[in-house]
Parts: sequence; C-alpha cells; structure tokens
Amino acid sequence: MTISQFIKHSTLKAVVLSLASFGGLVINNATSFAVQVNFSSWQSFGDVTSRAGQANLTTNALQSDDFPQPDTSFNFSGTPAGEARPTPNLQNFLGVTGTALDIGGVAFEGSAIKNTITAQAGDVFSFNYNFLTNETSKPDYAFFLVNNTVTKLADITNASNVSSPFSKETGNNSFTYTFSTPGTYNLALGVVDINDYNNTSALKVSNANLQPVPEPLTILGSLTALGFGVGMRQRFRKQA
Repeated sequence: MTISQFIKHSTLKAVVLSLASFGGLVINNATSFAVQVNFSSWQSFGDVTSRAGQANLTTNALQSDDFPQPDTSFNFSGTPAGEARPTPNLQNFLGVTGTALDIGGVAFEGSAIKNTITAQAGDVFSFNYNFLTNETSKPDYAFFLVNNTVTKLADITNASNVSSPFSKETGNNSFTYTFSTPGTYNLALGVVDINDYNNTSALKVSNANLQPVPEPLTILGSLTALGFGVGMRQRFRKQA
C-alpha cells in the first residue's frame, strides 16, 4: 500500500467511524420543552382562582360552611361552589352523568375547571396537588377527569398533615397522566363535598405542564446521504 493509498484508506476509515459515532448522536426531543398549562384559559365552575400553572378550588358555598369560622377564610374567589345535588349543575358542567361523582357517597356540591385539548400518544399531562379539608368524617375528595373517567386524587383519609387555615392537608403530591392514543380529550380538575354541605374541602394545583411526546431524530441518515452524494459526484466526475 502506497502512502497515498494509506492516507485515502485512513481518511475513509475516519469518515466511517465519524459517521458511526454520529449514529449514536441523537437530536432528542425527549428534552422537548414542556408547555406550562394556563389554567386561566380553562372554563371554571364554582369557587375557582387560576393562573398559569396553578389553580385553587374549594367546596365553600358562602353559606357559613365552617361556622363559627368565616367563609372568607376558606373561599378563594368570592364565588360560591356550585350544586351537584339536587340539581346536577357540577356534573352538567363536566359533561358526566348525575351519579358520576358519587364516590364514597353522594356528591352535594363542588367546584371544577375544564378544558379540551388535542394530544398525541405518549404526551404527558402532569401537575402537583394538595388536598386540604376541614371535614372530619364525610369522604370529600379531589379528582382528575379525562373524558368521562373520574380519578380520585385524594380524600380526607389522605389528609394527615396539620394545615392552616384548613384543619389538615395531604401536602404536596405529584400526578401524571400519559395519553395512550392520539385524539381530542376533555380534561377537568375538581373537588366535591360528599353527603353534606358542611366543612370546606379544597384542591390546590401547581406546576401543571403538558410534555409533548419525544421525537428523537438521528443525523446518521443525513450525514450518510451527504457523504454518499459527494462520493458519487466525484466518481462521475472522474468517469467524465
């Protein structure tokens, strides 16, 4: 092998190795940017305050729910929570049946936010939440809803931490939901009073994000095609 041939051989080998190493170099949108959820653009029902990434909801109906403590200590917005019984206003807002929220008892009142989004398979909706309550026996709870499926996030049995001004809370927890198929989804978050109208319960949501499904892109194919194109051009030039 001549020096010239050796140089050409070594150069070709280096190019191949470089391309091979690029095969492991992925432009990975797994680091794709999570989009903060702007709850202020969601529809609301009852006692709700919201902004980007955060929402606060209670079951307080401004009817001396926590007497002798004032409603203003527990109602976030100045708007009363809405009925779930006898008129299913909350259920109608969510687009579910009149008994869909009767988990552990009968839903009497509550508050909720909702929105419709388009998601791809693998997209992830995530948030942190804290359930707070003054309830001592009735199983008030907070929920997350996807289309017509209600998932309980927490109820009074999970609230074991001392809180203020509420009696107790769960503390901060995280929740994630991964969309299994592409499509349009109705999402909602809410909190309900079970079996009576007394004693306020609340849901605080924070750090809400929608993470798009990662779309890794390898540049090996592009570099290989580029190298092949250059090589073929040189070959045809020599033949000409």
